Amino acid sequence: MLVSLGDELNGGFRFIGIYELAKELSLFRVVYDFFPLALILIHQILHLLIDVEGIEPTNKTAERALCPAVIYRKLSSGTQSETGNRFVERMLTVSETCRLGDRSAYEYLIAAATAHVSKQTPPSLLPTL
Repeated sequence: MLVSLGDELNGGFRFIGIYELAKELSLFRVVYDFFPLALILIHQILHLLIDVEGIEPTNKTAERALCPAVIYRKLSSGTQSETGNRFVERMLTVSETCRLGDRSAYEYLIAAATAHVSKQTPPSLLPTL
């Protein structure tokens, strides 16, 4: 609890919580107090994006990976069960992971099904180094 002066409660003191204190602070004061910290964080992030090879300053890769799933959901009207949801999630994961690794999703699924039928370890989705 924090103490605020000036109120008649509790002999001139009023106990207030963090939420009440935040409501009483002006936006200007909050911006004034945290602006230097925000500038330091932005500066560090920008240097990270400039100094490290392979880090893109945008989220295009993530958006591109989600695009087929969004289109599928729009066109198919979704699924009717949790089992169907899990199946679609896994198939879309396999499809996108294989696409990013320049592998054939069809060949991976054939190898996984063959391994399952013959009680062998399924192939890994991780790229080979």
